[in-house]
Amino acid sequence: MVTNNDVVIETSDGAMLNLPAIWTGPNMFGPHTTLALTAGESQVVDDLGAVGQSCAMTEGIIGLLKAIEVAISLNNQESEYRAHANGLRADKEMLEAKVVKSENEYANYKGNHNIQAGLVTELGEKNRKIEGLENDLENSKKRADVKRYPQ
Repeated sequence: MVTNNDVVIETSDGAMLNLPAIWTGPNMFGPHTTLALTAGESQVVDDLGAVGQSCAMTEGIIGLLKAIEVAISLNNQESEYRAHANGLRADKEMLEAKVVKSENEYANYKGNHNIQAGLVTELGEKNRKIEGLENDLENSKKRADVKRYPQ
C-alpha cells in the first residue's frame, strides 16, 4: 500500500523504489523516531480485512527488502571506493619505490661519471706528458745524430 508519506527514490538503473516513510512519534527510537503506528493508522490496518492486511504486509516487506538492497548497494559502492583507493595507494607506493631506486641509480651514475671524468682528465694529462717526452726524445735523438755525424 502506497501512502503520501512514502519515500520514492530512483536507483542507478532508473528504477523507482517506493520506500515506506518511518512514522515519527515521541522519542521511541531516538529523537522523533519510531516505527509505531498511530491510532489512526492502526484503525486503517484493522479496516483492511485479511486480504488487505496481507497485501499491506507484502508491500511493507517489499519496501523493507528494497531499503536493505539500497543499503547493500551503498555498502558495495563504499567497498569499491575503498578497494580503488587501496589500489591507488599501492600504485603510489610502487612509484615512490621506483623514484627512490632511480635516484640511487642516478647518484651511482653521477659518482661513476665524476670518477670517469677525472680519469679522462688524468689520461689527457698523461698523454700530453708522453707527447712531450716523445718530442724531447726525438729532439735528443736529432741532437745526438748531429753530434755523431756533424755536417
